[in-house]
Amino acid sequence: MKTQIGTKMCLAMFLTLMLVSAPILPAEPSAALGKISGRGMAEVNGTALPGEATLFSGDQISTRKESAVALSFGGGDQIFLPELSRARIERAGAGTRLALDFGALAAIRRSTNLPVVMAGGVRIEASGNTPAAFEVALNGTALKVFARLGSVRVTGANKTVEVPEGKTMEATTAAVPPTAPAAAAASGLSWLQTTAIVVGLAAGITGLGLGIAAVTRPNPKNCTISNSSPATLVCP
Repeated sequence: MKTQIGTKMCLAMFLTLMLVSAPILPAEPSAALGKISGRGMAEVNGTALPGEATLFSGDQISTRKESAVALSFGGGDQIFLPELSRARIERAGAGTRLALDFGALAAIRRSTNLPVVMAGGVRIEASGNTPAAFEVALNGTALKVFARLGSVRVTGANKTVEVPEGKTMEATTAAVPPTAPAAAAASGLSWLQTTAIVVGLAAGITGLGLGIAAVTRPNPKNCTISNSSPATLVCP
């Protein structure tokens, strides 16, 4: 009996020592969301972008004067930030989300990897499943969305607006008013107001020179940022 008790006590002490002395393994790193490359004075989390880097959830991307960046997500899906823009990318459930704080962006969708775009508290995404390209500009509460190829869906707490191909939506965003239905406040989205649909300009609203050919040509490769000033898109 004493032998059994002694054996159990020795085993307990051994397991305790193992737990205390076992090394603490580092946490699993966040899964990569994509790649980023750029030209000029661009930063990721306040650190100068070293030409090319991997994107992780929570990364903040910013561009200074005469700089631009390209974010690539696989399958030919890309988002571009021109100069004087800032955005944050994060994992959102099974997908990803890119929130534009200010400035502008251009997006190309060729597959299913393009993040949902948030700007001014509203949700912006290409409609349907076909190749698409759109541009977004945000200045304070003033929002513009240009549907260059395919239509674009803009969703606020109070309504959803379909922007037809070749058109631009001009709107302002605001906090959900206290008198709004509870569902609107619970959506987490901003209020869309004073929306108007106007003819889009071929030059777009980002200054990057994104063209439909960048999306529709057979077997396209990723577009890159030129070394010119101002930076433009080069799509092989």
